[in-house]
Formats: sequence, structure tokens, C-alpha cells
Amino acid sequence: NTIEGLQAATKLMSLGVKIRIANMPGLQPENPDGYFLFLLQMGLAQREVDVLAQRTAGGMEAKMRAGGWPHKAPEGYVNKERQISSNKYERWVEADPHQINALKEAWNMLLSERYTLNDICEELNRKGYIRSGGHPWAWTDPKSANRKTAANSLHRLFHHPFYTGWVVSERFGIEMGEIRGQWEPVVSVEQFERGKTILLKHGNFKQKLQKQ
Repeated sequence: NTIEGLQAATKLMSLGVKIRIANMPGLQPENPDGYFLFLLQMGLAQREVDVLAQRTAGGMEAKMRAGGWPHKAPEGYVNKERQISSNKYERWVEADPHQINALKEAWNMLLSERYTLNDICEELNRKGYIRSGGHPWAWTDPKSANRKTAANSLHRLFHHPFYTGWVVSERFGIEMGEIRGQWEPVVSVEQFERGKTILLKHGNFKQKLQKQ
């Protein structure tokens, strides 16, 4: 941002480093007049970023309030688009037939209360299902030879309201039941809430946050 940019520029100039702007090579920020123009350029750049972010957010909210989904399609769905005119596209998400069957089976196993998350991953793997990115639901680690599962991903999936077919956004104040999404749901709201209750009641899985 502007403040960080100015702090970095001031520090560099105090060390005797001369700053040059690629598209304005004649600008010399180490001189008073050049520094003033440099401040203006930094302010204009920040304005462009802020305006773009504002327009992007407005477009995202408008799409969601119309029942669309402006983000990357979640597990089991794919992003689609078609060109309407030379510079205009219509974009939407739709269910992947093979992947959505895996999700329905996963939810059925969860709601039966007879499977842990690791068990569900193993069952999906046994039935030949893979995740959207091409990765398996369960696998054997080649280094440790330990059995691994995508329980983390499955846990997040079971808590994602997208799968109820309703548009939900905390950022834009859209609550479940207000706007129906234009995509095929996997579970009903009642099943979704019951699934979360089962996970909470069993307490058989604690999501681990990965530190990078």
C-alpha cells in the first residue's frame, strides 16, 4: 500500500539508493520536486487498486444476489462459461455428474452415523471416486507407508453451505434461505444442519490448521 511503499522508498533513499520509475525514467524522487511527484504517483496507484477492489466486490455481490457463484466451483462442481458477445461472457457453476455422486454418497454415510471421516474417505476411494483435482480420497504415503486420507477437505466440505443450494455470504450479509442458488444441491438444509450436529456430537475429528 501507499504507506509501506513510501516507507520503503524513504529507507532506500536514506541509504543512498536512487529510485527510478520504469515508465517515468526522468523522475528523481531524491529531489524535492521529484519526491512530490513520486507521492502523487503512489497515491494514484493506491486509488486505482482501491477502485478496482470496490468494483470487483460490487460485481461479486450482484452476481450472488442474482443466485450465481462468482468464485471457483467447490468440490463436485465445475465452472462453465459461454461467450455472449465479443467481450462479454456468461459464467456459472454446474454439478459434475461423477463427482456429485461421490458427495451424495459421502453425505449418506455421514448421516447414517456409522462412519468416521476417515472411513468415508476410504469408502469413496474403494468405490473408485477421486477428488476434483485428481487426487485420491485415501492413499498410502510412499515415505512412511502410513495410510492417509483427505479428512481435512471432507470436514470443510461438510460445513460448506453451498451444497444446500442456497447462496450464503457473511461478507455481503446473505443468509441461508434468502437467495436460491442456480445450481443443483447435494443435501437439504435439514440434512446439512444434521450433518454438522453429528460431527460436533461425535467429536471424532478435530481440524488441524497447517502452518506454512
